[in-house]
Amino acid sequence: MKRGVIIILFSIFAFVEGMSQDVTLQERIIAEHIYNFGVYTGWKKNKRLQEFQTDKFIIGVCSQDSAMFELLQKICKYRIIKWKKIEVLYFPDTGHIKYTHILYVGREMNNYVPGIDKKISDWSTLMITDSCNNYNKTMINFFPKNSLKKVEINKQEIESRGMKVNPLLFTVAKKYEEDWEQMYQESIDSLAIERELVSQQQLTLEAQSKEIKIKEKLVKNLSDDISAKEKTLNEQTELLFSSQRALKEKIEQITAKTRILNEKTSVIKGQETEIVLKKEQLLLQAKEYEKQKQVLAQQKNEIGNQRTLLTEQKLKLSKSLEDIKKQQLVLYFLIIVIILIGLLAFNIYRGYRMKKKINSALKKKNVEIFQQKEEIAAQRDEIEAQRDEITSQRDLVVNQKSQIEYILSELTDSIHYSKRIQSAILPSANKLKLFPFEHFVLYKPKDIISGDFYWYEQIGKKLIICVGDCTGHGVPGALMSMLSIAALNDAVKSHSITAPSEILNYIRSYVISALQQDNTSSGNQISVKDGMDIALCMINTDTLEMQFSGANNPLYIVKNTDVSLPIAIERPMAIAQTENRSEPANSQLPAVNDLQQTANSKLLELKGDKMPIGIHDRMDNFNQQDLVLQKGDCMYLMSDGYADQFGGPKGKKIKYKPLKEILIADSQKQMSKQKEKIETFLKTWQGEHEQVDDITIFGIKI
Repeated sequence: MKRGVIIILFSIFAFVEGMSQDVTLQERIIAEHIYNFGVYTGWKKNKRLQEFQTDKFIIGVCSQDSAMFELLQKICKYRIIKWKKIEVLYFPDTGHIKYTHILYVGREMNNYVPGIDKKISDWSTLMITDSCNNYNKTMINFFPKNSLKKVEINKQEIESRGMKVNPLLFTVAKKYEEDWEQMYQESIDSLAIERELVSQQQLTLEAQSKEIKIKEKLVKNLSDDISAKEKTLNEQTELLFSSQRALKEKIEQITAKTRILNEKTSVIKGQETEIVLKKEQLLLQAKEYEKQKQVLAQQKNEIGNQRTLLTEQKLKLSKSLEDIKKQQLVLYFLIIVIILIGLLAFNIYRGYRMKKKINSALKKKNVEIFQQKEEIAAQRDEIEAQRDEITSQRDLVVNQKSQIEYILSELTDSIHYSKRIQSAILPSANKLKLFPFEHFVLYKPKDIISGDFYWYEQIGKKLIICVGDCTGHGVPGALMSMLSIAALNDAVKSHSITAPSEILNYIRSYVISALQQDNTSSGNQISVKDGMDIALCMINTDTLEMQFSGANNPLYIVKNTDVSLPIAIERPMAIAQTENRSEPANSQLPAVNDLQQTANSKLLELKGDKMPIGIHDRMDNFNQQDLVLQKGDCMYLMSDGYADQFGGPKGKKIKYKPLKEILIADSQKQMSKQKEKIETFLKTWQGEHEQVDDITIFGIKI
């Protein structure tokens, strides 16, 4: 009965659960579009709102029901908007409302929309309403009255509050109705599948219930058989007791007969004594016969009579002796019978003892059977409980697996989209075709997105090239690389800085300010090592004059002719003073720390300063090295990922020596052939080892 009730309750719960999906589907769609509206809406900088600026993107929910708040929390838990984590706040009434980037107002709060709009009028807050038809200044309104659209966007009202509407926002709104209809149909199909699954589970439970009833009936039959055997055993025990009583009565009868036999034996002994006395009398009479021979004759008749009497007595005595012998035989027979009865009694007693032991063993067996029955019942209940627990755990694992797969898919999609953004920021293939010199770019991110970047820009005759290696790789490194490229564009395009040392000084200040590394009182202070290493040079395309500055990263130059150490380029004092230098540039010779050569080529290594772009113990101005290039010279800017790759026969790093040997040996070949040789060596060296860092090499032939 209990199992049937449980099955009915489970079916009702599954049906109600399926029905609840129809109710919450619209809220799920609205929550997804609230997130998308945040992605495709821009917020302009507003000095009045600096006190509200945080490192999180805030979404507020003003509603009497917290369902939308909880749904947005789940959806936004692993997502970001504007490169910020998302925080969802709940306002049960209008009095608790504070600054948010997006404010969703539930339909039950539509009467308070004018007051809410007045409260947030000084903020750049995107207000989203649901079925609000009594106020004409809504920004985004779901299900407007007398409209075929599912969502209405008031672009003029949004932009008047200091926000910018991305054209994709209208595309998302247009697609909203199609998504809603599609998800509604999918939910109906899913509900039908769930109902079919519930019906199958009900049939399975009914079959299991019937099987359990059959087993219970079988256990009851076994119990009845045991009771019948116990009853038969009790009857046999009563029969044994009655046999013992009959045996006891027979023993008493034998004892009485033995007592009678003893009495007759004593009588026979008395008669024997009389016979002895009579013999003695006969002897006396014989003597008297001799003495009274004469009297004997007289008494001859009497003696004859006495002899006749004696004969009769002898006959009687013989009969008595025969009777005595018969009685002795009977006595012997009785003794044998008694012995046999004793043996029989002993056997009966022993059988009784054995039967008693058997009864005791049967009782123990019955107890054990009863205990085993109880244990089987307990084990059956435990197995059913474990089965229910395993079923619930399996459902939990399936749900968690689906959630993890969904989160992983979301994160992977976000990272792939980030790769598109990063690729858009890096020089495109069309832009690289406009590069004035023969070149190659070897760019191998460790993950989907990279912490390395390459960049170039031409301002008139000045060609500025750099390769940067930001702290970390993957998402953190990509964020740093985007920040660094933004700093380079700001320095070169916005402030027209072309001197490499000044560019590095500027982007260092830019990065420190952006990351708030100089704000020691802030709780968001980043580690002093967060920043980047960079090699940056500027080439005059007409005169081939080259200026180089580096932060930890070097520049390799391979010359194809015999050269001496490069001579610094002489520049006017006015330029040096403009760059805040205390002496003209020709006093700054290149720091050639490494010089390798073959019969036809020489490799010069211009090392950068031993400090990164970012906060550091050493914060001097970056040095600049100037020299003149020649036709046929090859330049190589790179990160440290190539040299740090593990592999080879002993699983060690490549280091820089093999790379330098390749650059010197192939310097006279085309740049595409050099790239192919470098990639082939890297692949052979790496083998089965995992790539340990992002790899970037920018090769240029003058």
